Amino acid sequence: MVCDGTTMVLFVKDWAATTCKSPTKQPYLEAESIFPQYSEFPSGVIFFSTLYAPVVKKGKHTVNRIVFNESAIANLKTKASLDIVNPTRVEVVTSFLSKCFISSFKNKTGIDKPLAICHSVNLRRKMGPLLPECSFGNFISFVGTVLTAKDKELSELVSELREAMKKVDIDTLKKIKSGGEVGFLKYYDAMKEVRSLYTNPEFGSEATEFVGFTSSCNFGIYDIDFGWGKPIWAACLVPDADESHVSFVFLMDRRVDKGIEAWVLMKEDEFDVLGKDTELLQYASINPSPIYN
Repeated sequence: MVCDGTTMVLFVKDWAATTCKSPTKQPYLEAESIFPQYSEFPSGVIFFSTLYAPVVKKGKHTVNRIVFNESAIANLKTKASLDIVNPTRVEVVTSFLSKCFISSFKNKTGIDKPLAICHSVNLRRKMGPLLPECSFGNFISFVGTVLTAKDKELSELVSELREAMKKVDIDTLKKIKSGGEVGFLKYYDAMKEVRSLYTNPEFGSEATEFVGFTSSCNFGIYDIDFGWGKPIWAACLVPDADESHVSFVFLMDRRVDKGIEAWVLMKEDEFDVLGKDTELLQYASINPSPIYN
């Protein structure tokens, strides 16, 4: 992967600014000096396959929008704040949806299955010193954790997620930045560690459900203007309905407030159960009009 979501949005922002003859941000083009190239990198290694191969599902899937307004997120933050200091909206929505996934999978199968989650991490905000957001390249990694039925309090789930995020720390990044075989192996080992969470024999074959998460919140997509006005609605690119897929959640900003649109990709019969979850419906709307919400 040549670039990550932050870089793609940066490109579109600068494109729009150039069209309007507005100032642009000079891209920071030092990715190779930060993460030196490893010439012996095995051509057959694909990191996404390393992560997701065990949890690819076949069969028709569906994509639905679960929309949280600013007020709902404020209420979730209040619940999570019992044991957590300053939970973010991405943390509470990720954790709350995970809670609902655990409940819906149990309702569908009658079995309390652990839920393995994987979440993308923007390395720009983890480096020491921090990298500018205009850093051009692929500065992304992934962390994971396994949530069990006993972890159903929202504050506990946020705590689990936050602890997982701490695994990407300055010391880890220093080893990756060292380059060569050491840096490559450190990054590759981090991916295998995440994968091991949902292939752990402790839970038995196919005994763990999986959902991946990524976020484009605070990217400023709704500030992009090519000269004909800012977007009314930004959508998410998703695969065709009949393709093999991984259960995944794409978190995006709402245009009208500090809420979140969660684009949920999963099997049709699984979402049929999730979409009826009473706790979920207390805080979110399913597929509301994108124009008026």
